[in-house]
Amino acid sequence: MLKINPRFYKSKFNLFVMVIIIAALLFVSALYFLNDERERYIYINDCKFKVETVDDSQERFLGLGKRENMCENCGMLFEFSQAGEYSFCMRDMKFPLDFIWILDYNVISVIENVPCNFKGNINPRVSADKVLELNAGMAEKCGIKKGDKIKYKKGD
Repeated sequence: MLKINPRFYKSKFNLFVMVIIIAALLFVSALYFLNDERERYIYINDCKFKVETVDDSQERFLGLGKRENMCENCGMLFEFSQAGEYSFCMRDMKFPLDFIWILDYNVISVIENVPCNFKGNINPRVSADKVLELNAGMAEKCGIKKGDKIKYKKGD
């Protein structure tokens, strides 16, 4: 009768388990990135922005702070569960921003070219359900103004 060393089974089993775990992690990662609800595209006038969605208090507090830069046609979209007056600041910012306040798919206020060293609060005293941060100059470049319509699309 053929005797097989028990370590043979253990090493094959361990290899099999590792392959299964790695495959499962790759599968879950692929699903997360393919179905990421946080990545969205916003269209304003003839401009398209890839935006990162922020909808909880911890993410809102950090915002774009401490980042070195943001791609030209990118932005950060702050979503709120209800309309209200929302203030922003430039805490830990390293580049200037344009702010777009949105209510029901309409631009209701635009504040442009806020420098990264601005020390006050940014609040146009309007009730909004979303605020979009873009690189400074993008509002002017895209002709974004009060009354413009916003279109959203998840993925691309």
